[in-house]
Amino acid sequence: MIRVDRNNIPEINQKLDLAMERAFTVIGIIGVRNVGYLTPVDSGTLKESLNFQADSTKVIIGTNVEYAVYQELGTIKMRAANKGRGFIRFAIRKSLKDFRGIINQELQSI
Repeated sequence: MIRVDRNNIPEINQKLDLAMERAFTVIGIIGVRNVGYLTPVDSGTLKESLNFQADSTKVIIGTNVEYAVYQELGTIKMRAANKGRGFIRFAIRKSLKDFRGIINQELQSI
């Protein structure tokens, strides 16, 4: 017979949430840096506007500059930045292995 004296699921969930929030915050910082390396610069407005939001479930990396979408996706008249690969998606794809490592490291700390 198995006897449970203590239910520690809430404690584990709290530790998991904190670990994921830490991981996503680090990913946001590194992601913004990596995207910045590939951001096309004319006036510097786009590069300076890069930011992130993180919580325990996700990280969002982006910008609020209106013309960023054209640099990322291109238009009929111009190719996307970074030789047509975009700058945000390409930087994030190139960083995925590092991001997985950050998440694994934080989860191992639980």
